[in-house]
Amino acid sequence: MTDDETFISFLKLLANNSKDGYIQEITWDGRPQQYGFNLENNNHWHDIVNLIKEFINNRGKNINKESYSRLIFNWNNGGRTTLYDKKIIHDMKDNIEVAINSIEKEKAIQNKIALLKYKHQIILQGPPGTGKTRMAKELASIITKKNKSNILDNNFILRNLYIGLRIKGEYKNYYEIVEIKGNQIIAKNNKENPYSSNVDTILERINNNLLDQNDGGKVILNAIGKFILNKFNAENNNVNDVQIIQFHPSYTYEDFVRGIVSKPNENGEGVLFETENKTLGKFAEKALKNLKDSKKGATELSKEKWLNEQFEKFIFYISEKLEKEEKIELTESVYIVELDEDAFRYKGLKGWNKKGNRMLFKDIKQAYLDENYERQDIKHNQNLSGLAKWHASYYIRVLDMFKDFLNDENSIFVANTSEKEDLKNYVLIIDEINRANLSSVLGELIYALEYRDKPVNSMYAIDNNNKIILPENLYIIGTMNTADRSVGHIDYAIRRRFAFVDVLPTIDPIGEKAKEKFKTVCSLFIENFDEVNWNEPIFIPSKHLSSDFKPEEVMLGHSYFITKENADDDNIPDENKQIELKLKYEVVPILKEYVKDGILIENDEVKKIINGLVS
Repeated sequence: MTDDETFISFLKLLANNSKDGYIQEITWDGRPQQYGFNLENNNHWHDIVNLIKEFINNRGKNINKESYSRLIFNWNNGGRTTLYDKKIIHDMKDNIEVAINSIEKEKAIQNKIALLKYKHQIILQGPPGTGKTRMAKELASIITKKNKSNILDNNFILRNLYIGLRIKGEYKNYYEIVEIKGNQIIAKNNKENPYSSNVDTILERINNNLLDQNDGGKVILNAIGKFILNKFNAENNNVNDVQIIQFHPSYTYEDFVRGIVSKPNENGEGVLFETENKTLGKFAEKALKNLKDSKKGATELSKEKWLNEQFEKFIFYISEKLEKEEKIELTESVYIVELDEDAFRYKGLKGWNKKGNRMLFKDIKQAYLDENYERQDIKHNQNLSGLAKWHASYYIRVLDMFKDFLNDENSIFVANTSEKEDLKNYVLIIDEINRANLSSVLGELIYALEYRDKPVNSMYAIDNNNKIILPENLYIIGTMNTADRSVGHIDYAIRRRFAFVDVLPTIDPIGEKAKEKFKTVCSLFIENFDEVNWNEPIFIPSKHLSSDFKPEEVMLGHSYFITKENADDDNIPDENKQIELKLKYEVVPILKEYVKDGILIENDEVKKIINGLVS
């Protein structure tokens, strides 16, 4: 914020936090033409700014009242005060810390957001109980906030339904959209029974939480409603844009990036071994797709959407054909034999493994978009997988089958110029990031962290492609407990790629009843509790703290002293009981561990302080 914006924000916060009401007007000598809260309309707004500067710099102490005696504060209770009045000084002093801390906290958050956008990966480090994970979630929520742009309305419903769409229902039933006329939706189940409804009814059932009620046999309507609701949540809730995982000492590259997994052999005995993306691999792939789609024009995007809709119908057509014929001929000796979630399975009569090869749906669709017409087109198409180019003879036959299917269905693409994909941000939160061996877990991605959008070679290939890309719209936030020295070391190469941000204890969120206990605990770590500026703390080590440790690395954070509201909840004890339980079962045990580990010096005084917390 600019300085003027900061002052205005400060004044509003100060007024709204006042004990005896809020400031309605600040005027000069009560002249009517200068009434109003808008500082720009006040000829003496610079006096107000200077006053606020003094409060910010002096925290409400030693204000020169005579310099501002002409300023008049009108209160909602009808009272009028000037700076000569003890009331205004008292209220300002009483609320100055709240207002300043609120502004400084917002600035601190925005600084962290700016750092994350610049660096793409940061680590929030600090002692236990400082709210590192909570802050990570807050940063992730802010940086993905713009992702939530859709509104669940009639247009959203119509945009996500199309003729031929098959929606799963209960007990292996499915429902197919067979007709859309304006707001009217006609669907049928697998018994060919048609059902007609309208978009308003679907929206009403979603909004009134009626999707689990089978009133009047509306199971098809409920299935459509659940499909739409899942679509909406997938696009709008950051549950899909933010993922949280926690590292541990046995975490590996194969757990985090990409690895080989064993799966039951559905066609025989034993197991099959397949390579698949793990948490980071999947998340990076999702972010990369959004990045690429955001750069495409409306016509290109609408064609891809149309293609996906038509290909879903084609898959269903192939599925039904396989049920009747068991296999579909590609050549005299090679057949499509079954369907995977994302591929056709094809194999020959001799010399092939039992499961055959996977022909990815995305390869066929890409070949269609790239206007491939013959085998050589596929063979030289760099947008396709290695297997597609190697087995181009089989792929071109399936592509031709798809084109024939479109002709039979009289399906013709019509461009939708309103189609648009907004660029989204994706955030991966890695809790306890230093508990794993980062060099081993990240592998070649140490390079990709610095060089975003550049492909790197993984040691594992998926469908003959071992490239992995970390896109520019993927952000990583790690949390690290600085008190835990038993975990893995972070080497210099990784440190250079992360920005490290201190998250330290603060007194602000702690209630009045717990502050004395917090001060007592802090006395074990620091000498200057009463002088600390908690927004930018400088700690002087206590005589009880081992010289091998710094207070900001090990002192207990504020979350150990924060209580919950217990209104209307019998399961939450009152504030005093909560503090007692926290001290007995959370604070004292970790302090005793600190003594045992040599972080706190073991002597009678330290024991007395610790034991006194629960006496």
